[in-house]
Amino acid sequence: MKSINLTKNEVKSKNIVLIITSIITLLIGLSFFFTDFIPLIDSESLFYIVMLLYFGISFANYMLTKNMTGMHYLYISLVSMIAGFSGFKFIDNPTNIVIALTLCFWFITMIIIKLIRINILRNERNYSVFVNLFSLSMFILLGILTITNIYVEITNASMMLGFFFTVNGLLDLIENIGNIKFCK
Repeated sequence: MKSINLTKNEVKSKNIVLIITSIITLLIGLSFFFTDFIPLIDSESLFYIVMLLYFGISFANYMLTKNMTGMHYLYISLVSMIAGFSGFKFIDNPTNIVIALTLCFWFITMIIIKLIRINILRNERNYSVFVNLFSLSMFILLGILTITNIYVEITNASMMLGFFFTVNGLLDLIENIGNIKFCK
């Protein structure tokens, strides 16, 4: 991949967009904790709504920073769109199995996208690769625990999904701050 040379204003605007969308992702994750107060939305519907919102956020990230970053935000948006619309296909199946399988698909493809991003950072000799490796390892641990808990119905699915997406938003925020701090 070719190196992208940016002006200070472009770097500043890219960083602002990425920080704002990370905070929005964090806030969307917090929305799962309030499903008990909203009687019209169950955890399954909220999960697919959040996946579609994640698609919108990632696609907006790609459109706003496509000249300044790689294609990984486009990949994330496509995977989130597929996961979001899969809820319409499997609406009649048991909730915990459908959510666990959808989350598993999204989780595995997100790991692949994050590994590609880490490889690009490593090739550029960018020191933020260490922050991204830490974030990836936490993401893997969190994803395995969440998928397992949802599949075997150990705890409330809404609470587990809220925890997963909140921490995922926090990890994205840490990644973006690390990229700002350690960027050449």
